[in-house]
This record gives sequence, C-alpha cells and structure tokens, in this order.
Amino acid sequence: MATKVILPKMGANMKEGTIGKWFKKENDIIKKGEPLFELITDKATFEIVAEEEGILKKIFFQEEKSAPVAALIAIIAKKNEDINKFLKDVFLESKKNNQLKTSSLDQPLIKTKKITERSVKASPIVKKLAQKYNFDLLSVTGTGPGGRIIEKDIQELLKKEKIIILGAGVSGEVVLDILKTDSNKIVVGFLDDFQSVGKIINGVPVLGNFEKVFSLFKENFFDKVIISIGLNLLAKKHWHNQLKRMKIPLINAIHPKAIIDEGVQIGEGNIICSNAHIGYLSIIGNNNFIASNVNIDHHNKVGSFCLIAPSSSTAGNVKIGDLCSIGLGVIIEYRIKIGNNVSIASGSTVVYDIPDNHEIKMHFSKENRPTFKKSPYSFTLVGKK
Repeated sequence: MATKVILPKMGANMKEGTIGKWFKKENDIIKKGEPLFELITDKATFEIVAEEEGILKKIFFQEEKSAPVAALIAIIAKKNEDINKFLKDVFLESKKNNQLKTSSLDQPLIKTKKITERSVKASPIVKKLAQKYNFDLLSVTGTGPGGRIIEKDIQELLKKEKIIILGAGVSGEVVLDILKTDSNKIVVGFLDDFQSVGKIINGVPVLGNFEKVFSLFKENFFDKVIISIGLNLLAKKHWHNQLKRMKIPLINAIHPKAIIDEGVQIGEGNIICSNAHIGYLSIIGNNNFIASNVNIDHHNKVGSFCLIAPSSSTAGNVKIGDLCSIGLGVIIEYRIKIGNNVSIASGSTVVYDIPDNHEIKMHFSKENRPTFKKSPYSFTLVGKK
C-alpha cells in the first residue's frame, strides 16, 4: 500500500518548515535509508531519510516552499500501484485538518521516515556570534560538555584564517587533510557543482556551487580560497582566472612533511602533498597539484595548472610548461624541456624535449626489438593531441 511522507515536527515550538532540497525527483526509485529531502527550520537543517522503499509517485511541496508541521510532503508506492484512491482518501483526511490545499491533490507521499539531524549543540549566544562573524557551526568542533560549542570555541576561531575549498572531490579531501595540519587556518566549507548542498565531508559542509564563491567573499564569509579540481586542468585555469579577476586571494596547501629546499619560489594555489620534494632554487607556478613522493630536483621550473602524479621524478634544470599532466612514476632526464599542454603516460622515461600539445603514451609489444634487447617493451611519442 502507498505510504505518505509528512513534515515532521523537530521541536516543541516548531510550526512550519521549508523544503531546502529534494534528493529525489518524481518517479525515482527510493531505497530504504537513503536521503529523501532536506528540511530547514529556524533553528537547524535536517536530512530526512526514507524508511520504506518504492517509487516516489508525487511531490506536494517543491524546493524552497514552506509547509506546516504534519503537512503531506510526498507519496511513495509500488511501481504499478494506482494511487488515485489513496490520494482521494488523503485529501478527505487532510481537508479536515486544513493541512493540504486543493491545488496540491496531484502530489505524492512517503511513509514517515527516520531523521538524520545536522544541527549543532550551541547556545543562542554562540549562534549569534557565529552569524555575526560568518562561521558555519557545522564545521566547528565543540569543546564543551558533550561536544557542545561554547563561546571560547568561536573566539579561538576568530584568530584563524577562514578557507574555502573549490572542489569537493577526492582531491578536495586531500587539501582538507593538509590544511587541518595548520592550526592557524580553518576550512569553513566546500563549493562544488556536483555535490549536494549540506553534505558533510570530514566535518566540513558543502555550501553550494562554484559560483557561490563570489557572494560568499562579498559577505566576508572566508578570507582565502584554494582550487582542488583534480584532472580538469582547463577548468582549474578558468577558475584561477575568475578568482584573480575578482581579486579573491588564493593560498597554497603544503603538507608539513613536504621538503622545500632553500631558494625555492612557489606561486599561489599550489597543492603539495606529503613527502614531495622541491629542490634548490626551483620555481613553481600557480595552481599545481604535486602529489606525494614527487621529486622535483634543483633548478627546475614548473609552470601553472599542472598535475604531477605520485613518485614522478625530474633531474636538474628541467622545465615544464603550463597545463601538463605527468603520470605515475614518470622520470624526466637532465635539462629536458616539456612544452605547454603535454601529457606523459605513467611509467615513461623522458630523454628528449617534448613540444607543445603532445602526449607520450606507453606502447607495449612482445616483439623482440634490437634496441631493447633486455626488455620487449618500448614507449613511443604520439603526435599532437
């Protein structure tokens, strides 16, 4: 039988709530225990999850619409179940309670669901301070009884630099891990076009899409930003230019276990992971991702918007252009010059200069080749992209 979803009462004084987001749309398959919709009250935000499985047949209140407590929100039923009679019964019942408008008759329900609360334990004074200084309490660790956020916690945060991470994928999690090692910084949120608003990633909420960075900066919600877009180097360059145009400052995220030699120059927005080494008098541009165990030897010059995968290594005096992708375990010999927009496959050893817009791919063959007597494998330079 079809079941209905009603707006739950989340507090003694709660009279209505707002649908912040539907995680499912009509006719979607619903699984038990997965998020169904986001409920916003004047005190907190909650994620309502389904206790029954089925098809989301109808939605009565769309996103950003408010509804009274106990109002019918949606209907869930089996795939081929006719809900017309059920809707009529619901309408007659709700009409008595003035809970459902006649214009809402076309919409569905689901069974009452278990609630995962995303609220915080904090006093009204703390919440006012957080609002005044633009702190998202979801990203704050409370030191009071039972993890309650106290005024001292907010005062300590006021001393820290507030950071937004642009990109909430796996590279964003790496950046968060690095920045958590710096006691003078606090990550107040992620922005991402592909993650649900309100999702919590290692204690830090997703606040919206990339475009929201501009309004949040105008509101003084954060001090600096870092771009954690992983593989899409052109997107990384685009957002770097947008941020520079709006004069939004960027920071570097450098792991404390990275080794930075004397005389090294590092631009802005770089991510340098654990056990990476940047050699003497090397120059690193902007918005590069240098993974763990990468070795960039002395007097190297790396451009901007590059991705250098783990365990890659350069000899001295190597020059790497912009928008380059260097795979896992690549070795680049002494004085080699790599042009712009170059991709090098994992495991390659580069012994010749590579011009702009080229890629090296590994070519495997079991044929015996005179120039590879000890190994049947070779790599070839593939033409322009």
